[in-house]
Amino acid sequence: MAPSRGAGHALPAMRRGDFPRLRMRLEKEGMNYKGYNIAVHELGHNVEQVFSLYNVDHTLLTGVPNNGA
Repeated sequence: MAPSRGAGHALPAMRRGDFPRLRMRLEKEGMNYKGYNIAVHELGHNVEQVFSLYNVDHTLLTGVPNNGA
């Protein structure tokens, strides 16, 4: 996990063996409910990205269907 200026981002891995990145904002007081909601939402995108990268029948279909990013 890395810090984010915006609400949060799910950055996909571009090749097998790399890891997707989850970026989110943490307030000085720690994580609040809104931050938790955003983090879980972006984590869902990361899970989809991993499945799209590794569980495809053909290498050219990597990222199909895409995550809209």
